[in-house]
Amino acid sequence: MSIYQKQIESERLNNEVEAWLAKNQITELPMGFSNFPDGRLPVAKGNYADKKLTESESLDRIELVNQRVRELQARKEERWRQQEQARAEARVQRELAKKERMKERMKEQILVLSNFFKNAIYGDLQTLCDLAMVSQKTIYNAKTGSTLIGKERWDAIKDVIANFKHGERNALAASKKLKAPTKGRKAIKKEPSVETLRRSEVMSLAKQAIARGERIFTAPCAKHGYTSYRIYGGVSRCLECKLRLNREYLNPKLDQVQLDRRERAIFNNERMEQALASGTNLFEGLCRVHGYTEFRARRAVSRNKNEFRCMACSKASQKKFNQKRGVAA
Repeated sequence: MSIYQKQIESERLNNEVEAWLAKNQITELPMGFSNFPDGRLPVAKGNYADKKLTESESLDRIELVNQRVRELQARKEERWRQQEQARAEARVQRELAKKERMKERMKEQILVLSNFFKNAIYGDLQTLCDLAMVSQKTIYNAKTGSTLIGKERWDAIKDVIANFKHGERNALAASKKLKAPTKGRKAIKKEPSVETLRRSEVMSLAKQAIARGERIFTAPCAKHGYTSYRIYGGVSRCLECKLRLNREYLNPKLDQVQLDRRERAIFNNERMEQALASGTNLFEGLCRVHGYTEFRARRAVSRNKNEFRCMACSKASQKKFNQKRGVAA
């Protein structure tokens, strides 16, 4: 469109607007005017119905899908439950079959070993154990039914028994029948030893002394014969044995260095006590390094006793400390 044509069109529109204004009146609306003050615009009936229908169809479709999912899940759980039940039943059947096989093997080993013991003579049991590489205790327990031997080991034992020849090890002892041990056989009683009898007598005499309200009584000792015993907290001790132990504790065996140290300590303690009694803390004592020299006594509060030290040793220690401190500085 050319500029000339645009001007003609603009003039035409202006003329139409002026003609409309001459016949009509403009109504001015206030700021913020609205026919829908709540801000909700009405929806066409047709569109609203279509929307509700669409939503309803969507919900029905979702419910249908959920129903199918629930049915599939239920069938899956039921199938899993049936499988678990079948596995449990199979497990029970296997356990029962295993127990039945174990019972049959137990009966078999009792019968086979009983027949073996009936015909066995002295030395046959050890021969059987050597050939089958089992212990006699295993054979005994299997014969009484308290032990079930493993299948492979039992097969090996049966093969050995099937080809076993009684009396090969010791033909001279064929007259001695091997008596099969019975379950719960009592142990052979042994005669008590002299020491056992002595201890029993000591305990009996101690009980009698306690009943009389006494703590000292006479009883046999393994080292001193019949001598005096004393009860210490329910325990009976020979007084001579205890005295010997006390002497060994109080007078231990010391070497020459330890004896010299003890003698010096006794000598210096006596000199210290004399000096403190006379009112001074200086005295002449015996030092391992400096011999007879001057000592100083002091009161050790933490130990609650008097102590002493060689003055020459103290000065030497202080001098050595000062030298080290000077070098470090």
